Amino acid sequence: MATELLDSRMARLEGAYDQIDKRLATVEGRLENLEVKVDNGFNRLDAKIDLRFDTLNGKIDRVDTKIDRVDTKIDRVVWVVVIGLLITILVNLVI
Repeated sequence: MATELLDSRMARLEGAYDQIDKRLATVEGRLENLEVKVDNGFNRLDAKIDLRFDTLNGKIDRVDTKIDRVDTKIDRVVWVVVIGLLITILVNLVI
């Protein structure tokens, strides 16, 4: 009788352990799925950020090119003004 009672309790415990094991496996599977979703979300976010930085770098490069062009034009104008002033001074000195 005591053995049967002990066997009955052991069977219930084994059943409970099996249920716990199944539930833990389910929780583990859900956590793995969640981890994959989070990783995928971060990968997409990284890709979007990289794209934005690439776009921004392109715009900065274009602005830099335009500034270089303006700088070249200003240099030309300054040289023309300086040469014009020098010619004017030389002409006035000669006359």
